[in-house]
Amino acid sequence: MRPISNLRRGNCLFQLLLGLAVLGVLLLVVGIVSMVTSKAGDAVSKLQTQIQSFVDRATVFEAPASIEIELEQGGGMVALSPDGMVGQKRIGPPPANVNFVVTITDTEGKPVKFEANTAPRNPGAPFEMLGVFETPAKGRYTVDVKTSDGSSTPAAVMVAAGTQEEAKELAN
Repeated sequence: MRPISNLRRGNCLFQLLLGLAVLGVLLLVVGIVSMVTSKAGDAVSKLQTQIQSFVDRATVFEAPASIEIELEQGGGMVALSPDGMVGQKRIGPPPANVNFVVTITDTEGKPVKFEANTAPRNPGAPFEMLGVFETPAKGRYTVDVKTSDGSSTPAAVMVAAGTQEEAKELAN
């Protein structure tokens, strides 16, 4: 008499791993298809174009300092210069613990509405906005940029005119 034995054709762990592998491949394919169809490259390209547009029409100076510039009616933004260049001088990004206070006044000494960026600074970011402002009329404005702790830590700061909508879109 022969004993009856059931042959095992696999176990539950092998089937579970096989199922997870198939699920992983499906998720990979869906992820690649959605990435290709989402046009993420177009959005990055558009953002780079907007930043370059602001940089091209910006006035760059070394802070802490005050500068008087001619601005059109509308507004703009104050930011750390992405390339850190002031003329022929390269200024590195300031440390993360150094924050800046920006004050903008018109020729009569009246303050201009300035909406400071309250997000924590990230010195590794390619673009750091200090805030946006509104200019009620065309004219000369004084932009004063100081460190919040009173130190003389240098920074390449740019003031770029444009609409406030453009600046806020760039910040988001």
